[in-house]
Amino acid sequence: MIDNAGQSVGRDEWDAYRRAEVQRLFDYSIHGKSPSRRLAVRHKVVETDPKALDDRATSRQIAAFFGDDEYRFDILLNTPNNSTSPVAGFVSLNFSVNHTVHADPASSSEARKRLAARP
Repeated sequence: MIDNAGQSVGRDEWDAYRRAEVQRLFDYSIHGKSPSRRLAVRHKVVETDPKALDDRATSRQIAAFFGDDEYRFDILLNTPNNSTSPVAGFVSLNFSVNHTVHADPASSSEARKRLAARP
């Protein structure tokens, strides 16, 4: 293993500093860092389609707002219409809008409007 300066790192160096370097790189480049204070969170359903996916599901576009600046995070939630028991859920994060997740044109009109309005 090699550190940020290009030097070889053994077990002692890993324990002393390299592990913390790698964790900081993950915080900065990949995962981000949790805020030091608790953020205000609110959500709003902006669009509902009870006949999504050929009438098999109800699709909801949900806008979640975080913090005082109200950073917006869009969520696409599809739930089966005729389920009589709990169902599995899948969460996928991406840096695009919801229409990139599924080709159903009805699933993303709100997201497309917001994307088109960007400068």
